[in-house]
Order: sequence, then structure tokens, then C-alpha cells
Amino acid sequence: LTKETGAFKYLQDLFPKLSEAKVKPGTFVRPQIKEIIECDEFPKLLNRKEKAAWNKFVAD
Repeated sequence: LTKETGAFKYLQDLFPKLSEAKVKPGTFVRPQIKEIIECDEFPKLLNRKEKAAWNKFVAD
């Protein structure tokens, strides 16, 4: 994700205590990952390529 995307900004808002350096490479711990997976809004903010990767990630 790039900093300009809605999905990136959504993650920053969802986890305000995480630094940009951790959000950009996707450095999350299990509870944060679970919260993102359970969120209905996050996948709606992804572009087609990101959504395909996301769907594969959550399917595994």
C-alpha cells in the first residue's frame, strides 16, 4: 500500500499508535491482523490488485 491510498489511511486511523514505518511494510501482530480480517470496510478500500492479494491472504 502507498501512503496516499484510502486503505493505508484507514489502517493508520484504526491503529493510531503504530508508526508510519510499521504500517507501510505491514508490520502487525496477531490481534491487529485479526481485527483487520474481521473488518468489512478495509477490503472495500483496496484496488483490484491489492484485493486479489488480500483475498488470497484471508483464504489461507
